[in-house]
This record gives sequence, structure tokens and C-alpha cells, in this order.
Amino acid sequence: MILSNARLIFPAGIRDGLELVIAEGKISEIREQAKVATDGRIDLHGNFLAPGFVDLHLHGAVGRDTMEASEEAFRAICDFHASGGTTSLLLTTVTAQLAEIVAVLKAVEGLG
Repeated sequence: MILSNARLIFPAGIRDGLELVIAEGKISEIREQAKVATDGRIDLHGNFLAPGFVDLHLHGAVGRDTMEASEEAFRAICDFHASGGTTSLLLTTVTAQLAEIVAVLKAVEGLG
């Protein structure tokens, strides 16, 4: 798959005129965009293309809270954040009794 006509976001700035080649689910190449579009390219119409976001501090989403300590709550929270481009996150507990925090950790153990 080739993603073309995007504004790619890099640490040093935004670059136009590049295309992203994806092979076997991974970025295999970033190269100058072809002058003539060929089949197999997905035109991103000048929209931004950025790496996935990492959120290191969140307590919940869509009315759900990490302190619910349930797989259902975690899935709802993670699904919501994934829909906005977050690819990794750290569920944060509030200041609570140790037993409550342990329950949260046990509920999330093994999810992935």
C-alpha cells in the first residue's frame, strides 16, 4: 500500500511531497512522491499523516473510569482513544485505597 499526497509530520517539521510505502503492516519506505500517480496509491488529499499518539496519563473516557476495574471499562476507554489516533496509553488510577488500586491492576493484567 502507498499513502500519497499527505503532509508528513516529523520531529523537525512538516514535509510535503513524500509518500509512505507500507509492506506487511509496517512502514517500509518514505520516498519522494511519484510525479505520476499509479494504481495502488491512496490519495490523502493533503491531510496530515502523523505517528500514533502516546498518552501517558488518562483516567477514562466516554463516561468510563479506570477505577471501575473492569475489562468492559478498559475496552471502552481504549477504543475511544484509539479512534482519535492514540496507539499506546497508560491507564492512570486516582489516589485511592491500596486495595482499590490492586483491583484495577488485577483487572487490567493480561489485557492487550
